Amino acid sequence: MVLSPRRDFVMGPEKYAEQKDIGDLRKEDPCLLKEDPCLLKEDPCLLFFKQNAPALIGAALILQICFLGTICFLTATTQQLDAALLFLSLLAKTVFLTLLLYGTGWCVENRGWRVAYTRKIIHVAFFAVPFWFDAHMPLSEEESVIWALWNINMVGWILLLITKPVRRLIPIVQTMYASSDRPEDKGLSQIYAWIQIPLSIVIIGGFSVVLRVMGAAKWTMIPILAVAIGDGLAEPVAVFWEDRKWFGGTHKYRTFGLFSGDRVFTRSIEGSGTVFVGTLVSVLIYLKTMSDGQLIFFVCVLPIVITILEMVAPHSLDNPFLLFFGYLMTCSAALI
Repeated sequence: MVLSPRRDFVMGPEKYAEQKDIGDLRKEDPCLLKEDPCLLKEDPCLLFFKQNAPALIGAALILQICFLGTICFLTATTQQLDAALLFLSLLAKTVFLTLLLYGTGWCVENRGWRVAYTRKIIHVAFFAVPFWFDAHMPLSEEESVIWALWNINMVGWILLLITKPVRRLIPIVQTMYASSDRPEDKGLSQIYAWIQIPLSIVIIGGFSVVLRVMGAAKWTMIPILAVAIGDGLAEPVAVFWEDRKWFGGTHKYRTFGLFSGDRVFTRSIEGSGTVFVGTLVSVLIYLKTMSDGQLIFFVCVLPIVITILEMVAPHSLDNPFLLFFGYLMTCSAALI
């Protein structure tokens, strides 16, 4: 196995079952500390989550049940809400995301797919699919809030499904978890997911309502696509580029992550270029829905802002971080 200190992680094509836990790697090669301090110097907050996982899972379960009760009450008291359509959509989303988790996990375990690729597919799907679906529904402002809350609750239940106690009992769930369990994150992968995915869902849900109120619901998907295409493809493109040694391989540079202390991260010009191009493409998809002023603002501001922010995004919080500022830029464009 080859560990790269850069964020665009490159790993040999061995199967998931043969990959070693990061704790074992530390014992075998203490010099990993010199190459990547974050491997041995874990974030105190993440370490707290890891050490208190059972209590936190129990608390999350209680909160999910309370949240579910609250949403059921709001749904029952909302007039003219098509409950049948709502629950059919939830069923379709849940089935799709569950099958996607299992399918990509199976490919990791049995086909040697790189988790660097599959985890991006999963992260993007979890916060893009529910709201892409909702964006095409004829919902009122009040209904869009209810649907967004149900999306958040649905994702929470799926994340509870893949917790360690359940994985130990049900092998299929372990396969689902394999789709996003990077070797260098062993023991922390689910914590990263619990931080990133729900927070991303909350940001998307909140801003989707704001944009609907501003009459710009048609742009709800722009920040999502910017993260999905730009940030989502940055790592795979960098890995692909490095593997083939085009123009001497990836060209790396070092940067600090916000709220990451003195830890230094390594990015690649190819990865950052992918973020820029991907964000630009996400804007151009909606070209016909913009005025000239809005188009100029989007093209000149959003790709540059997202690319710069991706360079310094907090470790394990890059998706919600980029989504938040992407939506701020989108709301600003709606005012032009």
